[in-house]
Amino acid sequence: MYNSFYSQADSYLQNRFSNADGAYGWQSMDAGPNATAGFGNADGGYGWQSAQGNMPVNSQAPMSQPYEIKVVNASTGSLNCTLFGAYTNAAVGVINFGNSASLTITSTISGVTYAQLLLQTMQKPFEVAEMFVNSSTSAQLTANYTLNFTDANGNNFGKPIVTKKDPYQNSSTDLIIPYRYKIDGATDLQFTMEASATVIITFYPIASFDAFRIAMGGNPVKRYSSPNLVKALPVSAIGSNGSL
Repeated sequence: MYNSFYSQADSYLQNRFSNADGAYGWQSMDAGPNATAGFGNADGGYGWQSAQGNMPVNSQAPMSQPYEIKVVNASTGSLNCTLFGAYTNAAVGVINFGNSASLTITSTISGVTYAQLLLQTMQKPFEVAEMFVNSSTSAQLTANYTLNFTDANGNNFGKPIVTKKDPYQNSSTDLIIPYRYKIDGATDLQFTMEASATVIITFYPIASFDAFRIAMGGNPVKRYSSPNLVKALPVSAIGSNGSL
């Protein structure tokens, strides 16, 4: 039973999640000739959520519980900040999760430390649907992000996330980023922390992977409904007589 369980889990991980040769996983984000399946498939194959929505989210699925991280820069200068990347930044001997000592990184979830969240991503990776960013420093809200994936074979892949305020977002201290990407132990998220700035980033998952679900006879991938943090106002057509 246990051999069968680990065999199935390894199959899912190798074929649908971590393989970086372009047939599955991260590299298929480029939508090349082999971009047919996997976690980050931008063309909408199978596996984790398609970046272009060819695998529609079940509207009846529950919304996921978000992860929330707070970063404080005590320095009078800007600093690079790296979140996640557990395989590297949670290793023994790594100081402050691979960041400058002037940065303080914490989880805002009661009873949960950032270290716990970091370690969990190695066993229970997830796909982000939207990020909610809060900061009173205006330059921090417009910071651009870079996703980096590096595996033990030396394969490296980077993807920029360019932030842009939605026309329906009126708050001067908040920004919603509707961009889908995966977070696992080999993936980190980098951005610049402005001088003396504080930022809180809330990550809303659209899917999560847990190999233990296989042992329970279920699907290791669990999908959630989209948080839809930005909602467009209804539009009414005006008739020829001026009535709505």
